[in-house]
Amino acid sequence: MALEHSPRDLSQTNDDEAKAEKDQQKQKLKYEVSQEMGILTKQNYKK
Repeated sequence: MALEHSPRDLSQTNDDEAKAEKDQQKQKLKYEVSQEMGILTKQNYKK
């Protein structure tokens, strides 16, 4: 019985971790994009 419900618990944990990782990547991407935008606007102002 314990063996039967163990995989489900494992996959649940993996799902949560994958979701957390995805959110982290999204945040990182947002940050990188805003950094790029900031650099671009700074360059535009210099002209």
